[in-house]
Amino acid sequence: MRGRLLLLAPLLLHGVAGGGCACSGHASSPATRTPPGQREAPGRLATWVWDEATVEDAAARRGLLEFARQKGIDTLFVQAGAGYDAAPGFAALAALVDGAAKVGTSIVLVGGDPAWSLPDHRQDAVAFVARLAAAGLPRAGRALLDVEPYLLPEWRTARERTAASYVELVRAVRAAGRAASLQIWQTIPFWFPEVASGGQPLTGLVLDESDGVVVMAYRNRADDVRALAGPILDEGARRGRPVIVAVETTCVDPPRVTFCGQTGHELRAALDVLARAFRPAPAFAGLAVHKYASWATLEATP
Repeated sequence: MRGRLLLLAPLLLHGVAGGGCACSGHASSPATRTPPGQREAPGRLATWVWDEATVEDAAARRGLLEFARQKGIDTLFVQAGAGYDAAPGFAALAALVDGAAKVGTSIVLVGGDPAWSLPDHRQDAVAFVARLAAAGLPRAGRALLDVEPYLLPEWRTARERTAASYVELVRAVRAAGRAASLQIWQTIPFWFPEVASGGQPLTGLVLDESDGVVVMAYRNRADDVRALAGPILDEGARRGRPVIVAVETTCVDPPRVTFCGQTGHELRAALDVLARAFRPAPAFAGLAVHKYASWATLEATP
């Protein structure tokens, strides 16, 4: 996953994140709403909406909300797209927020860019958080950052320095979030425990300086997802931070990192296994499927 810095303050100031927004932290889960003939959802469940067209087109938006209702999705991670700054985009996002609230689904805005990890661009991330806060997000609001510093060339040429700069970014945005009563979550890969900054594993540093993490435990078998996410959940429990475990459905290489090519039934079975396995973990805050568009395609597979 990779987001980018996109500005939403104008439309938020017009009230998208006002009374109709169900933006929330991880503390509550939606009421059961499994429709007839649909197997029970595996618990707290999220997905990503990167494509602005899905939000801006009325029919596509209705399809998204119906999908969320059917699958028991309680959180939509929506990229804070620049297209929403214009009046038509604002109206579409407002309609999504209102419609999501009616089915018990919250909207969490997503932003990020690998360059934010660099000292010269750190202020861009702080400004992003500040603009969301100034827009008047409701109490216990939450933003998800998707920075992915390892996509920078500097990660290969100066990894330790870049990792240290990334940790400083995480600290800076959390401070900005705290000042505005806004939770700041981070998206991390499962292999962050293998990377050190200042002699300490990166996972612990990020957990300490965030309100929670979404871990990309991308494998196509439930047992493998469990093995990858387990250490992050353990570390989250030690540090008192919630962890959402994410799986992939887009068609990417190598095939072992994604459920692409499997059926909707196979994905649902895997999610059920994961929910049961992770439920006793103190840090477990739910599952997430990346991303809506590819997940919907997979569910259409017989």
